[in-house]
Amino acid sequence: MACLLIASGMSARGQESTPVQLMVQLHPGHAPERLLQDFPELDSISTVFTPFHIWRLHSTVVEGSAEMLLSQLQQHPAVAIAQIDHEVQLREFFPDDPFFNLQWNFYNDGSTGGVEDADVDMELAWDISTGGWTVDGDTIVVAVVDDGFFLGHNDLRYRKNWDEIPGNGLDDDNNGYIDDYDGWNSDEDSDNIPLSPHGTFITGIIGAKGDNFLGIAGMNWYMEVLPVSIGIGPIFESNVVEAYGYIWTERKLYNDTDGAEGSFIVATNASFGVDFAMPDDFPLWCAMYDSLGQQGIINVGATANTNINVDVAGDMPTTCPSDFLIAVNNLNKNDNKSNSAYGIENIDMGAPGALVYSTDIDNTYSYKSGTSFAAPHVAGAVALMLSSACEGFIDDYREDPGAAALLLREFLFESVDPVEDLDTITVTGGRLNVYQAMLTLENYCSALDIPDGNATEFIAVYPNPATTHITIGPLPAQTKYFYSLADVLGRPVISGTLTQPTQSTGSISLETVPAGLYLLQISNPVGQLVWTEKIIVEQ
Repeated sequence: MACLLIASGMSARGQESTPVQLMVQLHPGHAPERLLQDFPELDSISTVFTPFHIWRLHSTVVEGSAEMLLSQLQQHPAVAIAQIDHEVQLREFFPDDPFFNLQWNFYNDGSTGGVEDADVDMELAWDISTGGWTVDGDTIVVAVVDDGFFLGHNDLRYRKNWDEIPGNGLDDDNNGYIDDYDGWNSDEDSDNIPLSPHGTFITGIIGAKGDNFLGIAGMNWYMEVLPVSIGIGPIFESNVVEAYGYIWTERKLYNDTDGAEGSFIVATNASFGVDFAMPDDFPLWCAMYDSLGQQGIINVGATANTNINVDVAGDMPTTCPSDFLIAVNNLNKNDNKSNSAYGIENIDMGAPGALVYSTDIDNTYSYKSGTSFAAPHVAGAVALMLSSACEGFIDDYREDPGAAALLLREFLFESVDPVEDLDTITVTGGRLNVYQAMLTLENYCSALDIPDGNATEFIAVYPNPATTHITIGPLPAQTKYFYSLADVLGRPVISGTLTQPTQSTGSISLETVPAGLYLLQISNPVGQLVWTEKIIVEQ
């Protein structure tokens, strides 16, 4: 309904005049034409919604007299409600980075030859959060496992271990790694990070500084990237396992010390792998993803840059059977799959990765293509979601990091944009949408606003976390109570009745309930809600 009120002119007496737009709701039985008769300053009237008798009024008035016209309309006997027709703005945020117009992967308006909205909706996501910290002040970190990085880039913010004195040959912070000030190099067992454009480019997608009048904007403007090198080459699987071990150590330290030590690593990115490889031949590598996941880390892997079905042909790491691994293939600006593998069992979603623009060595920027540059969008999304997460979610993330990490994965999967080129050949059939994922997390947070318990009755629910069943009580004997269990998206999972003929407790079987976080609601015989509680199911 809103319009831009930009025209201006001069009245007959030389005073400046301005167009004004208003809305009115008329009392039933009154015709809008009457307002044109009673208010000569009105230029025209148009329909907004006839069943509710709402009309749009256009006028050109002397500057400062719009309030008088509004007041007169409000007092008119035919008018129930009169108001200014306010201009509204889209909830989107565009940074001032000079090369942002080249980042079609973040905002694609079709002007560069692509399909409009074939992007991850960053301009909308940034209206919720621009990243950096959790609501509790944790500095969010993404660990990029790669060959090398340019640590001196002015548009990037790398993680520094301030508890370590660089170059003194000591393990100052007692984390088991000597001089890990700049990160870790698993090939040399040091923090000597090799120079490479590959890791530098990935870092920019995830976390280039934003809205700083320089270069590009990353998905997260204030978070830190932990550079973990597996060497320039040749690279062996043991380098990869050691790199993940370092990341596991840092996050476990953070969890065990309530943030006093270690790093709050929420995601890893692996834009490397082995083509035509079967996960059974890589048991140690694959096992690392479950270990990392239990600490609260979502791991993202880029699949092969070739048009093969990895369900049949194999690939490492994107066929590892871990729920804590998200496998990503590559889309171009037209939402077409671009020279990348697929597999309805193993490749989870697509993300932009063909001719995307990001940071390069020596404070430069460049275009690159490949699944290597699609995967970081998903790792960056995890970090941005946690920066917008409510305190309730962060509390759950601390209490059970693994279960909360799986929730983040579910939110990402639930919120993809369907893409025809990925339908029936990937798990979700869609492209990452960061904004929708953040909205899904907001919905979860709304559910968490429901407090545990109720003042009318006290009911204990145990054990929690649970595996096979939960016990509920005390309940009055020979009384029928009702229960329902819903997932974080509000979808019913199981429901039923609790009848207590002699005993004071009842039991609910969780044998068919997948691992995750759920909301239990219990109602009394007349349907009144008497108890709510968040339940963690572990399998």
